[in-house]
Amino acid sequence: MKIQNLVLYSAGPGQLLTVASYLQRECDRQSKRIVAEFSKYRHLEKIVQQVNEYMRSSNVYSKQTDKLDPKELDLLLGELTIMHSRAELYVRFIRRRVMVSHVIACNNCIIS
Repeated sequence: MKIQNLVLYSAGPGQLLTVASYLQRECDRQSKRIVAEFSKYRHLEKIVQQVNEYMRSSNVYSKQTDKLDPKELDLLLGELTIMHSRAELYVRFIRRRVMVSHVIACNNCIIS
């Protein structure tokens, strides 16, 4: 709440959306870097390709050179799920804060 008060004080009521938009651009840049490093470290493209090949395989019993480890896939999916849930939590937080700022600005307009 302190940052929201700082924005209200320095930029004025209803300006949190403008500030959040500016900060979101930087968040997006950093997120892309994080996802790229995660993908590289976890060999995500290779695993996705293996899963796609397995799914397209007409013969389930065909011999694959690279076996997929179900435990590794489970860990990977768990990490991806955590990343997704944190992103959703962030979006809900920002949305709530911007809406509150907007309501405060609208109430100030009505009162004035």
